[in-house]
Amino acid sequence: MNNITNLELNKKTKIDNSLSILLTRFSHKNAISDKQVSVLSGHLIFFQGEKEYELMISMYESADRISHKKEYESINWNEYTIKLKHINSNESIDVVITKNNAPIKKNIPLDKSQLISKANKIITTKYSQFIFDPLLYEITVWKNSEETIVKYRRIIRFVPLEKKDENLDYDFEVNLTNQTISPFDFWGLDKFYFPTIEEQAKINFVIKEFGLPRLGFNNTIVEGPDMYSIYIDNEVAFGEYFIDKKTGKECMGSIEGSYALPDFPELINQDPLIEIKE
Repeated sequence: MNNITNLELNKKTKIDNSLSILLTRFSHKNAISDKQVSVLSGHLIFFQGEKEYELMISMYESADRISHKKEYESINWNEYTIKLKHINSNESIDVVITKNNAPIKKNIPLDKSQLISKANKIITTKYSQFIFDPLLYEITVWKNSEETIVKYRRIIRFVPLEKKDENLDYDFEVNLTNQTISPFDFWGLDKFYFPTIEEQAKINFVIKEFGLPRLGFNNTIVEGPDMYSIYIDNEVAFGEYFIDKKTGKECMGSIEGSYALPDFPELINQDPLIEIKE
C-alpha cells in the first residue's frame, strides 16, 4: 500500500477491503502578494463500511517567483496516513497511502491549548495574510465522535458607518478533522472585518467610555453619524444603549429586557459536540 496511488476525479478507488476514496472536486485560493501562498486542494470522500467522511488535502505554493517553493500536505485519518505527492489540476492527484499498525485517532491531542495551537497553525499555513490577535476572540474547542472544531468568536464587533448595510463576518472556526476553515474556505476574506487604525481608535473609545466587553454577552458597536449604538445580548437577556461620539455620554434612554423562551420539544442529538475546557 506504500506505492503511489492515482486518484482520478469522480472515480471511486478501492484502497483495501475496508477503504475506498473518491476525489470529488478541486479548489484553489490564489495569493495576492509575494509574501503569501496559494493553496490548491483536492476534496475527498472516504468510504469505510457504511459511513462516509469528507476530508481535504492540499498543496501550498509560494507566490515568490524566486523560491517558487511547494509544500505537499500529509494527513492522518484513523489508521491511515495519506501523503500528497502531486496534483494534476482538475484531473487527478497522486498520493501515498500507508496503513499504520496502530490506529491514529486523527492525530489530535485532547489538551485544549494544543488543539488551539494546531488550529492557529492551520490558519497561518492556509491564510498567511490573515493576522489576528487571539485576545480579541473567545476561543472554544468542541468535539464529538466524528470531528473536532475550534471556534473563534469576536468578543467585540464593530460596524462602521459606511459598512452598516454590509453583511460582515467577525467569527470563524477551524475543523481540525478535515482542516477546513469556515467561512474563509467558502467565501474568502472579502467579507471578514478588519478594523482600520481609525476604526480601532473608535472601538477603543467606546470600550473606555462604556466599559466593554460585558462578559457572557455578545457585544456589538454600531457607528451612527452622531452616536454609537451598543447592543449587548445573550440567550436570555439583551440591552441597547446609545452614547455620543464626541463626549462618550449616554444620549438616549437605554433599553433592557429578557427573552421569553419558547417551550419547544427537546431534540435529542445522538452525537452532540461537547466543549473541551481543559
